[in-house]
Amino acid sequence: MMFNVSLKFIIALSSVMFLLITFVFNFNITFIIYNYEDYHKNDEALCPYK
Repeated sequence: MMFNVSLKFIIALSSVMFLLITFVFNFNITFIIYNYEDYHKNDEALCPYK
């Protein structure tokens, strides 16, 4: 009985972590696409050794 409950808890936790990771990843991708031109404007400031 306890094993079954812990297994369900682990599955729920892993699925929540997966959703959280995918959400953060998608947010970072949209953030990078949104600020793509700003990154290229600050390219020399970010890479002084180029």
